[in-house]
Amino acid sequence: MKNIIFLTFTIFTIFQSVAQGTFEGKIVLRSENGTTKETSDITWYMKNGQHLLSYVNSGTSASGNYSLLSKEGKLEMINERGRVSIPASGMKKPDYDFTVYKLLNKEGNKMLNEFLCIKYTIESGNNVAEVWMADDADLHIKDFPEVMQSSLLSVCDNLHQGGIPVQLIIKEKTGKLLFSQTISYIMPCAVADEKFK
Repeated sequence: MKNIIFLTFTIFTIFQSVAQGTFEGKIVLRSENGTTKETSDITWYMKNGQHLLSYVNSGTSASGNYSLLSKEGKLEMINERGRVSIPASGMKKPDYDFTVYKLLNKEGNKMLNEFLCIKYTIESGNNVAEVWMADDADLHIKDFPEVMQSSLLSVCDNLHQGGIPVQLIIKEKTGKLLFSQTISYIMPCAVADEKFK
């Protein structure tokens, strides 16, 4: 369970909200933690600043299904055993920090999962991140909840304002994968209020 919690917050402690989002819909993405060898397939519902993230995890140390509900500044984990509140102090931050960084490269347009993206390669300490940013999504970093924040996504917003990170790949300079996340699709649609109960 500890590894699932770590993966959860590694994935989603990456965005900072400055205002309540206006996006309503569903996002499907896949995430991999290179350290714990865990993969998550995630379906994310979003409406009026409320978020429900449903995880299907698999890996060498843990597997299972659970959801995270974020609303009104509170975070809950929901699984077959019930619900548990997660205090902000209990969230483990990723082991990589991009507060101080160097832009190594910016490449032209490439299609990635039907998004036209620009690739940014940045370096911080012993880590290198490849970030594929798209303008043509209906979703923006400002739509994500406050609990999902990191220095890397602040950098992404500075480099490519108004865009969304369709893919993130973070590696050590040795080439070892630390983390990756790829958005398969973003679907604006009506989401029932019952999703966030």
